[in-house]
Amino acid sequence: MWRTPHRAAGATEVATDLRVAWRARYDALIRTGLEQNPAQLPAPGRRRRPAQTKRRNLLERLDRERNAVLRFLDDLTVPFTNNLSERDLRMLKTRLHISGSCTALGAQRLATIRGYLQTACKQGHPLGAVLRTVVQGRPLEPDTG
Repeated sequence: MWRTPHRAAGATEVATDLRVAWRARYDALIRTGLEQNPAQLPAPGRRRRPAQTKRRNLLERLDRERNAVLRFLDDLTVPFTNNLSERDLRMLKTRLHISGSCTALGAQRLATIRGYLQTACKQGHPLGAVLRTVVQGRPLEPDTG
């Protein structure tokens, strides 16, 4: 998990003055982005909203979902990024890219092995010791609760 001084100190939320400052900065950046990427206006005589640029759509979504984007400021148990989820899938995608193919059974086995090792590591077990117990036929049973 991404560590901040606040999390390291055991805080459950970021200090109010910092939250206010970071939210104000976020709002200013979104406002600047929206100004630099104006909305497309409908053609004369048309009622439908015209398609917007990808930049504009992203900025509007970040503006609309600001509370979800900045959730980590109010609740430090929420990770700053979802990078762990992305990292979990990266190995399979790399394997597919390099080998050009992967059977469903092979992908399932790889996911099972990776999931087992990552769970053990996240629970604080040293990877070497976990692998050693597996090779010896005494696999560690990670905590599920």
